[in-house]
Amino acid sequence: MTSDHHANAVLVERLTSIVAQTPWLMDALYTVARTLPADACIAAGAIRDTVWDTLTGRSARDPNSDVDVVYYSKAELENDPPELAARLRQANPGLHWEVTNQAIVHLYNQRARGVRLLPNRSLADGLRTWPETATAVGVRLLPNMTLDVVAPLGLDDLFALRLRHNPLQTPVEIFQSRVTSKRWRQRWPELQLV
Repeated sequence: MTSDHHANAVLVERLTSIVAQTPWLMDALYTVARTLPADACIAAGAIRDTVWDTLTGRSARDPNSDVDVVYYSKAELENDPPELAARLRQANPGLHWEVTNQAIVHLYNQRARGVRLLPNRSLADGLRTWPETATAVGVRLLPNMTLDVVAPLGLDDLFALRLRHNPLQTPVEIFQSRVTSKRWRQRWPELQLV
């Protein structure tokens, strides 16, 4: 199942299969589903790295970095409530959780970076602005225990092992800095930098 129509159905099925066969990730998704708002997804590196590890025959027994959780709530426009991350840590202390409300990202950018951006209108709208296309993917566990994929930029680059800059809000220099600092091409030499 996917809540975004841009993602190819075959790739959505491949993604949900990989996620379903990754025990730590399924455990994390159960934790998020029990603990956070219904639209909360695990996104970014937890999803991307798991797919790239699987496609390149590497182990994905544990997360490689933080487990990024994103959600959208206009009711919490002032702060990203730290209690949500604390609740996740209490429910599943083995993971390093990062929680971000996509409804307030524009406020963070204005305060921290002096950059004025339009507010995101939805969770998918927030993901659509992420620096790399392969990172802009979220997965959540629905109440009926099926996996839902939010992929506003599609899944093609993720499954083609392509690092592609998303110019919507991120300057190319920041994208290039992320490629270098995160050492993705050293970890996955198969990646194509587009």
